[in-house]
Amino acid sequence: MRTAILYSKNENSTYKNIGDYIQTIAAEQYFDNPEYVNLKKLSDYTPNDKTKLIMNGWFTAHPELWMPADNIIPLFISFHITPSCYDTILNQKGIAYLKKWEPIGCRDINTVEKILTNSGGGGK
Repeated sequence: MRTAILYSKNENSTYKNIGDYIQTIAAEQYFDNPEYVNLKKLSDYTPNDKTKLIMNGWFTAHPELWMPADNIIPLFISFHITPSCYDTILNQKGIAYLKKWEPIGCRDINTVEKILTNSGGGGK
């Protein structure tokens, strides 16, 4: 099975997210020779084989790109959703996706609470 790690790179800006960079370095300890997937282009990553992908970071810079490919087996750690993107990411399809891949590790209490509220209060 293939393995992959997210990294955050915005080609159109000099902005650097040091927190996401540090999380990428931390994730490297779990996989030997992983692929690197740009978080900003997650919807473009469509591997032919099943791929375990550590899903950490801020997933709302482009909420319209949300929903990883079917071949991705997500390992959610340090997941964050900005309030302005709740409706886009936590719609019925998004909640079903998150429930399929529980547990979802979040990096802030607001994301935890919103996921629990939208999913009917359950969760692992």
